[in-house]
Amino acid sequence: MKKFKLTILLFSGLLIIKSQNIAAQNLQFNQAVFNTYGPGNADGNNATPMFTGSLVVGPNQVLKITYINCSSDNSIVNGTLTQPQNGWLTINSIATIANDDTELWLPTGTYTIAGREMSSVYNGGEYKGLISGILYDIVP
Repeated sequence: MKKFKLTILLFSGLLIIKSQNIAAQNLQFNQAVFNTYGPGNADGNNATPMFTGSLVVGPNQVLKITYINCSSDNSIVNGTLTQPQNGWLTINSIATIANDDTELWLPTGTYTIAGREMSSVYNGGEYKGLISGILYDIVP
């Protein structure tokens, strides 16, 4: 009886390992993606995008986004040098806020990217957006 249980346990373990290996092989690296958006100028209205663009994930592909950023450069407003400010990028009107743990998977489709100010306080500056990630092909 002990041999039977041990055999079942080993077989189950091998089955789990084999299924994990199969699942890990369904994505194949295609390319690194570094998309920039903008520039756009701040106008004190965070409801209106400063710039828009698109992101296309092709058929049978998936994009793993690893970094998202939207920020301004230094600028002079009313004679005063302003510091760079953070904004946010929206993907299909859904706000994304970048941090060290950013990991977002986008399936096949066309996405609208828009850069927006963080606040409605006009701070001037020219904003640019960046999305980087890894594009994978989905293989059978």
